[in-house]
Amino acid sequence: MPIDKSSAQEVLDPILAILEKCIEDGWDDWRTFYGPKHHILDPRARAAIVYCHIVARARELFRNVPGVEVGRKQGVFRLFIGDDIALRFKKAKKNGTTSNVSTLQQRLIDLQMTIPGILPGTMLNAVYQLDDLQRDISRMLVTHQLEGKIQWTIAIGAAKTTPMVMAEPPATVNAPRARVKGSGLAKSVSNSGS
Repeated sequence: MPIDKSSAQEVLDPILAILEKCIEDGWDDWRTFYGPKHHILDPRARAAIVYCHIVARARELFRNVPGVEVGRKQGVFRLFIGDDIALRFKKAKKNGTTSNVSTLQQRLIDLQMTIPGILPGTMLNAVYQLDDLQRDISRMLVTHQLEGKIQWTIAIGAAKTTPMVMAEPPATVNAPRARVKGSGLAKSVSNSGS
């Protein structure tokens, strides 16, 4: 049985700030160190680079956190939190879901099925979403995904982008209206014909 949101919130609350730091630091490495190469690297490369930096930071920051085991099992890096949560880092689409290659293991994860040798608990994602221009992180969440749909989310930190201030619409200028007066036109036409 997958963990419910309130139980997950209770378990995750003490480490949400660390999750936020891992994601922020991974993104900062992308922006600074790889900045001169952004024009060469495509979105898939960006996601892979950010992921590698997030994982490196997670290995460091979670090394001595009680109740959290850091590791790679069956080829995927995860944080094993308590007895019931396995968490991985991902980039999320606008709807909060993650893109995954449809392997047998991934199908088991998507169905929240037990994967031998991993954990009989719930698989969660610590995700980041990018803004519309894909220049900065707009949100970070822990998501519970089941059969390709988000079941619930827990916010990690605050939104990273500042709200866009909409410019005031231009004031309408009341241009003088041109109007043809029938009586004046008729007079000038009749006067010119005499």
